[in-house]
Amino acid sequence: MLRRLGMMFMLVLALLVIGSSVAQTQTSVVLFILNAKVDVGGKVYLFWTRLPVDSVQYYAVYRAPMSNAMTFTRIDSTTKNEYVDTPPLTSVLTTYVYYVEAKMKGGTILRSNMALVALWPIPRTDVVRITSVPVRTGAVGVVYTYQVNAVSSDSTATLKYALALKPEGMTIGASTGLIEWRQPRRGIYRIIVAVVSSKGGKASQEYTLVISGATGTIAGTVTDTAAKPLGRIV
Repeated sequence: MLRRLGMMFMLVLALLVIGSSVAQTQTSVVLFILNAKVDVGGKVYLFWTRLPVDSVQYYAVYRAPMSNAMTFTRIDSTTKNEYVDTPPLTSVLTTYVYYVEAKMKGGTILRSNMALVALWPIPRTDVVRITSVPVRTGAVGVVYTYQVNAVSSDSTATLKYALALKPEGMTIGASTGLIEWRQPRRGIYRIIVAVVSSKGGKASQEYTLVISGATGTIAGTVTDTAAKPLGRIV
């Protein structure tokens, strides 16, 4: 909170300095008010006092980075009293200065005040993808295992694994992605694996697991109706 208050103080101070510098090189008088706000996506919404429509040819919108506020660039023109700008974003806090000029039909140019906006960098989430193929079958009495493998588009990301849907007794290693079910029960089960990245990305995998009954060997002697042995089977 203190860091943001300090930053806002510096921005206000910078705007005063910029305004003083530009005033020394520009002779136009501020005759309409410009306001600006920024949304979470980094778009800058500019809106200003509406001048008589029949007296204005167009409005010219200017922008400059605060680091070089003496070199404004005309970014567009409009006949409306509003404009939406999408300035370039960087990985650090970026500040821009805007002003608008009204080109009047009589040839006069009116200038707005300057508006200062600060754009905070937007964290970029990575893309997570599960690359392994599920083991879809198992048997009673045999430990079921499936090694989940996933990759991230960011090599510095840390992946965590979890089971969003599972039968009782099934586990997964949060850091290894190894699924184990030591005492599987016969039946059909729906499994959902979830992978979450430390960089914000996520992925999931859903599959059906079929656990069959135990296999075994039958051994004995076959007899006829008189209980006489006919042979031995294995």
